[in-house]
Amino acid sequence: MPDPSHAPRRRPTIKDVALAAGVSFKTVSRVTNGEAVGASLKAKVDQAISTLGYRPNLAARRMGGGRSNLISFIVFTMTDATRDNDGFVMALEAGMIARCQALGYSLAIEMVDAGSNAASEMVSVLRGLETDAIILAPPLCDDPSVLAVVQQSGKPLVRYGPAADFGRTPYVTIDDEGAAYELTRYILSHGHTRIGFVEGPEAGSAKARRRGYLRALEEAGVAAEETLIAPGSYTVRSGERAGASLLALAKPPTAIFAANDMMAFGVRRAAEARGLKVPEDLSIAGFDNIDAIVGAWPDLTTIRQPVGDVGAACIDAAVARLDGKPDVGIVLPCELVPGATVIKPRSRS
Repeated sequence: MPDPSHAPRRRPTIKDVALAAGVSFKTVSRVTNGEAVGASLKAKVDQAISTLGYRPNLAARRMGGGRSNLISFIVFTMTDATRDNDGFVMALEAGMIARCQALGYSLAIEMVDAGSNAASEMVSVLRGLETDAIILAPPLCDDPSVLAVVQQSGKPLVRYGPAADFGRTPYVTIDDEGAAYELTRYILSHGHTRIGFVEGPEAGSAKARRRGYLRALEEAGVAAEETLIAPGSYTVRSGERAGASLLALAKPPTAIFAANDMMAFGVRRAAEARGLKVPEDLSIAGFDNIDAIVGAWPDLTTIRQPVGDVGAACIDAAVARLDGKPDVGIVLPCELVPGATVIKPRSRS
């Protein structure tokens, strides 16, 4: 008798997905076409698609619209100075890849140097790229010359970053300002009034996090001091430099909020170099809740942003543009992770 395990498997259909998810065919179709569906229903359909290995039949779409069914995510080239951000970018890419697979698309990842030659490099990349849509993340999506090149190509564009910077272009973002505001209020609630802030580079998300920090101080009646704000570049090394400068002040902060987890880790190094204990002598908070830091510092007080969901939403926005639907702006919520690195400040004699 033939071994059933060796029999050829039938390609799963939309009916199989609907039965496995316990939803209607129409609901599955809406999910695979990137249309609005309730979160719980979408989760059921996505799980069924992943379990069954279902791939939508997009042959008709390809023939009718001349599509490649390829979406390109263009990121800045990693250097030694920016290597700390690898984990974040990889999590973003993972979310995009999973969503592309569910919708029958492929994802191409291209790299461009984020510097003075970014626009000319973008021209070269786009010249040889057969893609249906483009997704840009900071710092590339904050560069007017890069945006001009993409817009001239005529390719649909989705940007990942704060809505205020993008006008009518489709975007996906998190509530950076609201999350930073909430975290600063959390630090204030523990009795801190001298709160240092390590800001990120000149990008929309970094500016929004600074606004949230300043708004929380203002509402609490705490004067914002420029000396308590130090520059950073989202790397451990920049966080260490910023932390050292803040802790060297004649009246140093009792808490430091770093605009990402990597810089928070750098601040901890600076504190330890001065013989300070965290959180007994200095409270520290970060932003992102990325795996690289969670593994090394699991009790860090931080903000968890849904990086994988952000990647998936970028693909949904790109597919919506390709299907001729109205441009969308997607804002995803964040979550405060209390951790254990923010406590009541130690009284100083």
